[in-house]
Amino acid sequence: MAAKTCLRRIVMAGLGLAFLGPTTTALARDNFLVIVADDLGVDGVNVYSRDDLYGHAGEGAAPGPTPTLDQLAAEGVLFRNAWSSPTCAPARAQALTGRHAFRTGVGTAEAGVLAPSETTLADILAASHATAAIGKWHNGADGDAQSPIELGFDSYVGALGGSVAGYFSWQKVRASAAGPSSSETVTTYATTDTADEAIAAIAAFGDAPWFVWLAFNAPHTPFHVPPAALRTTSVDSGSSAATKWKAAIEAMDTEIGRVLESIPASVLADTTIIFLGDNGSPRQASEAPFSAAHAKDSVYEGGINVPLIVKSPRIAVADRGRDNSALVSATTDIFATIAEIAGVATFGEDSASLVPYLEDPSLGTLATRPQIFAQSFEPNGFGPYTAEERAIRDDTWKLIWRDGAFAELFNLVADPFETDDRLAAASLTSEEQAAYDSLATAMASVAIFCPSIPDAACQSGFAKASLDWRDPDGAGDRFLARMQKGPALGQTDFGDPLATGGTGYAFCLFDQNERLIARLRVERAGATCPDDEACWRSQGAAPPAGKGYRYRDDGRSADGVWQMKLQGGGAGTSKIELKGMGDALPDGVPAALLDATALTLQLRGTDAPQCVSATLGEVQISDADRFKAR
Repeated sequence: MAAKTCLRRIVMAGLGLAFLGPTTTALARDNFLVIVADDLGVDGVNVYSRDDLYGHAGEGAAPGPTPTLDQLAAEGVLFRNAWSSPTCAPARAQALTGRHAFRTGVGTAEAGVLAPSETTLADILAASHATAAIGKWHNGADGDAQSPIELGFDSYVGALGGSVAGYFSWQKVRASAAGPSSSETVTTYATTDTADEAIAAIAAFGDAPWFVWLAFNAPHTPFHVPPAALRTTSVDSGSSAATKWKAAIEAMDTEIGRVLESIPASVLADTTIIFLGDNGSPRQASEAPFSAAHAKDSVYEGGINVPLIVKSPRIAVADRGRDNSALVSATTDIFATIAEIAGVATFGEDSASLVPYLEDPSLGTLATRPQIFAQSFEPNGFGPYTAEERAIRDDTWKLIWRDGAFAELFNLVADPFETDDRLAAASLTSEEQAAYDSLATAMASVAIFCPSIPDAACQSGFAKASLDWRDPDGAGDRFLARMQKGPALGQTDFGDPLATGGTGYAFCLFDQNERLIARLRVERAGATCPDDEACWRSQGAAPPAGKGYRYRDDGRSADGVWQMKLQGGGAGTSKIELKGMGDALPDGVPAALLDATALTLQLRGTDAPQCVSATLGEVQISDADRFKAR
């Protein structure tokens, strides 16, 4: 099994900074099969269109037959409101890590590369499971056969890129942690070959617990005519793109059935199977009532609402064949789900386990995560972006943000196909305004983050900087961080935290090995703090003519941060200062820095033009209770 050391995440887990999902005792075997379809929304799977199965109207258009997936739903739980990414590579990065695109830096399908430093599903299962990635990869640099291995898998076989050149002639790559990679041109139908490799890998595992990431290229372009033996759909070379797309889905469904039939019944009984689409259906395949303008590549429902079906030993016999309308992430939530079933800790900050829904399919949206979030941006990385879209929804309302402004608001209960933008109305009702305010605040909060490694694009140039972090036994936790005599910065460089839904901030600490040691989030834009005072105030004149902003929260409700000063000025005069204290501060920071010889401080704003950074190279005090450097 792959033995990549995930030290950065381990440190974070020790501090209680990453999401630690509930751990349980694993079943005797607990195998995992994650099946990913490429470019498949809910309109492409037959069971989603059935009006007779779940007691309410279906949501598909006119899908072709998918008997294997229909049977999987009959033996598991089908999720109605599962979101993914609008495009391929970001969705796969999210599923493998449990982290949103802005954290991994993979925001578009073009040249999206998941960093080897990320902790993946293969990593967290490495000590207990044999692991294999099979089929489409699309998370490494062009031709990088070692990418799946560097990200924790024992072996990989399939097509590395975003699509195959042709389903009957394509480049197949094989890689292993035990040896060199190889490549060959293959003429076996790609969907069949992927199934063949999965069958062989699972058989070779024998009695060892296993995790297989099975990612089909189908039904992604090029649109084609699948072998007749795999379909009943009538299709030929002159058929429409939509007809060929449906035929490719049926052929994939047939081959998924062959994979499942190859697994011994006793092994299958101990296997959790998760099937999902990586993003919505392509525009060429859209059929009414779905809209081509709201399909793949968009954050409308047609681009991000994807099929998610889970069959697992955790589902009681009486609960099989039910659907669930709670808000879940088809991608990020896989991470915590598998981790909980396997009985290991999960470090995906954005992942929420689906196990509660498996154990009670009637459960509504968890109060711990009342919204779901989706995003796309380009270019890949941590910004600035030339284009960006975000979407967030609760059980009723959905808000879309596009290139710096809130763009559209929809009532998805009354308007599931997003034809009535309420922001275009002359005025919002009180209900609409409340929904807008709530979702705008939630969206700003989600986007407050620290990247996996220091952001090289951050503005540096501070002549003085220091950190003093005290974490004694018992009470008395506090810290003071300063970046002084910095570059020329204006008030607008800090964004605007005065209004509801305005700029939120993340203060990030990295050691000399680029490990993220601690993260503090200040998500109080437009909020009031104790005594009904505004948390944020402008320094000097009103924006944008002021010097900067001051923050004070005597309740220390944002990760223990008490005060912040963001002060601009000419070259050599700008200043950043943060103070915090109390139990809300993360524990164990000095202990995590015992061997540190340097430290990088970075402050990031959700929509601020500038990220600022300073490096400390002189450690003055370093023990388990206190770390001080300048």
